Amino acid sequence: GSFPPHHVPAYDRARLYELPAQLVNPGSDNVIALRVRSFYRYESGPNQGLFAIGSYTRIHARLHARELLDLAFIMIYVTVALYFAAVFFRNTADREYLFFALFCLTTAAYLFMWTQTKYLVSDDFHLLKRIEYSLIIITMPLMLLYITSFFKRSHSILHWIVYSASALSLLTVLFTGNIRLWNSIFHLIT
Repeated sequence: GSFPPHHVPAYDRARLYELPAQLVNPGSDNVIALRVRSFYRYESGPNQGLFAIGSYTRIHARLHARELLDLAFIMIYVTVALYFAAVFFRNTADREYLFFALFCLTTAAYLFMWTQTKYLVSDDFHLLKRIEYSLIIITMPLMLLYITSFFKRSHSILHWIVYSASALSLLTVLFTGNIRLWNSIFHLIT
């Protein structure tokens, strides 16, 4: 990220800092200062994730191992999505398979947006957050469509309220640049 006047948040990006050996004073106090600017009012400073001091190589390896585990889990969702998409295309009358495939695919994409691998795709923080929030917004209507279709139920007024609120939320994310507003919407729907 960067500080004002051109503030660019990067609160979900993992950071690894390697301290040169000549700056470490063995046997005496060593002070590490980290300058942080909070993006959200309810959070200040680093407060989540792994905080460790140790071998840079070991910490780096641990971060990558965790990332690989997350990506493997995401691939399970993608595999399930592809399976149910194939089942749907064999019998297009059973729309619940399509809705479940789309739900699994959007869930996989949303989980991918929580990984550090997303920064290999783009460094544009605002774009990545727009995609992340859009994905979480559309997962609820897809799950509702799946359940309604699976149990052969008609849509009630509650369904239409969820669809309308989701559409309004999605439009807000797509057509405004206010990440704080997106985050407020996220906290309302989760």
